Amino acid sequence: MNPETTPTLASPRRPLEDDAVGEAEKKKLKQEDVADTTELVVAHETLGYLRPISIIGRGLNNSSLAFLAEVIDHPGQAIVLLEQKPFTDETATQMISSETRVRLDKQNDIYYQYFGFPQDELHPIKAEVIYPATEKHIQKYTQQKWAVVRESPADYENSTKPYIASLNVKDIEWVYNILEHKKEADTLIVDDLDPLTGFALVPDFKWDQRDVNALYCLAIVRRRDIKSIRDLRGEHIPMLENVLEKTYAALKERYNVEKHHLRAYMHYQPSFYHLHVHFVSVAATPFGMEVDRAHLLEDVIDQLQADGDHFLKCNITFKVGSNFPLYEVFFPPKSENS
Repeated sequence: MNPETTPTLASPRRPLEDDAVGEAEKKKLKQEDVADTTELVVAHETLGYLRPISIIGRGLNNSSLAFLAEVIDHPGQAIVLLEQKPFTDETATQMISSETRVRLDKQNDIYYQYFGFPQDELHPIKAEVIYPATEKHIQKYTQQKWAVVRESPADYENSTKPYIASLNVKDIEWVYNILEHKKEADTLIVDDLDPLTGFALVPDFKWDQRDVNALYCLAIVRRRDIKSIRDLRGEHIPMLENVLEKTYAALKERYNVEKHHLRAYMHYQPSFYHLHVHFVSVAATPFGMEVDRAHLLEDVIDQLQADGDHFLKCNITFKVGSNFPLYEVFFPPKSENS
């Protein structure tokens, strides 16, 4: 589950970190119809094979959009995520040239404001296509209302935990594929095989692996019995410290990024229920960094060192979107007679 609705072309490599999709939903589309979707998507050099149906979601200041679209002459629907790419030093420098047309908008004393029209190649967009898109994808990217939940330990035991247990394990098959080297073995940054403290570190799908200011990696622990921070106990501190220390060292070696230029955090509620840690450049501002979702890894370790049962006993505040099943767990629909 991922409450975020803001988008972040498509390589059908794996779902986004928060795009776990049930096999049953996929089978709603005939297998013979979708067998060649990979070739269909990657064979195009334009987005002309898509026909927009409607805008279903918008990011902050309209910097990103989510479209529902049809794939021309093919069954099923697609999600198209468009996002304006951030400036780089090189492109920004090239924009200040005679090739950039400008139109004066405002002027006051020594202050001038223009609308600028740079060369197209200097201002690219990131386009991500999800095809075939299931109802779960459509729900994820459709604008929704939000609510804040103050979850007590009793709430977790009686409501959240049964919800997690009801989820189809095949929804996170892509996670196991990474851990078992069936997929993305060539992208592994760290591959610690220890069954108790080990983890796999991979670049997140949202990062293009070029701009270190947008660095975004995912550390996925090998233990399969830890679904979220609610399952963490004092005995897991060595695992968490191992993830933290080895990831910092690997990102320094691979990308020359110091640990004080990184955030390491976990989500609650997470987008998929297998413990994982986000390592993100402090220069980046991805969605999911809100105080009602992100828990810094070093703070989590400190809390467990102070009390090994902290997450068993504490209240946790999180937000949940109305498009997701957990919303109705805490906010069941009112009957007509109530």
